Amino acid sequence: MEVFDFDTLRLALERIPAPVIPMLCMNVYDAETKEPIEATARLTAAKDSVVLYEGQSSDDGFIETPLTEGTYVAHMSAVGYMSKDETLNFVNDTFDIYMQHIKEGIKVKIERLYFATNKTYILPQSEQAMADLANFLLENASVSIRITGHTDAVGTDEANQILSEGRANAVKADLVKRGVKAERIATEGKGEKEPVASNDTEEGRALNRRVEFIITDAGDEDIQQIF
Repeated sequence: MEVFDFDTLRLALERIPAPVIPMLCMNVYDAETKEPIEATARLTAAKDSVVLYEGQSSDDGFIETPLTEGTYVAHMSAVGYMSKDETLNFVNDTFDIYMQHIKEGIKVKIERLYFATNKTYILPQSEQAMADLANFLLENASVSIRITGHTDAVGTDEANQILSEGRANAVKADLVKRGVKAERIATEGKGEKEPVASNDTEEGRALNRRVEFIITDAGDEDIQQIF
């Protein structure tokens, strides 16, 4: 039987590079002064609202987190500023986010507020939006607001006026149940009179069906809590 001698086989091992994960980066600024501000970000997947990141910016307003490419929603908040939801179509980008300082006369659309079709009933999916607004008012007892309901142009002028008033009053009633004093909240309905988009498309009509509030009195205190 033949005996084979095997020399030690030496192979050059190549290092397998680690997969490159894109970094989603955001710079947060004051919309008026363009100065960086400290903010809190909560990133969710656009398709299912699963929270993928939650954290605080650095002193210079910079936020970064590793995420794969996709569409996300950045829920931004900062003390003294209106909260903001911004959709990010992310590949490998840095996004600039501008936030509006809260003060008298600023108009805010209440995002994630849903009503039953042609009704004034607030759907359960609106819980977070209503809780956020109530907390803002409870922690800023000197602030007063006016809530305005709007509709699309489907239906009669009279019906739309009644619906817009009813939805504004429904939001007020919900806030009062949560402990906000009724005298701090005025309401009105604009019906279909003030569209923000065309009523010729479903997308436009959806934008026109909205409830907004405007800060009518900020009082003498600094606004500490964000909505």
